[in-house]
Amino acid sequence: MPMRSRLVRISFMAAAASLLLTAIIVDDGILPLALTLMFATLAYEAAYQVAIRMQDIGENGATTPV
Repeated sequence: MPMRSRLVRISFMAAAASLLLTAIIVDDGILPLALTLMFATLAYEAAYQVAIRMQDIGENGATTPV
């Protein structure tokens, strides 16, 4: 797993969580934006995990326990 990909995913999740906490604590006006960004982050992470599993299946020919 490339380090850059891991860093981007962690940074994106941290930014989304930070914006969501800011929206909850300080400014309710940005709550829709914060929720949208959080859901986009979770969808990206889910798609990444599916792609990694599909790549493993393609290389190994079968699923392997994680």
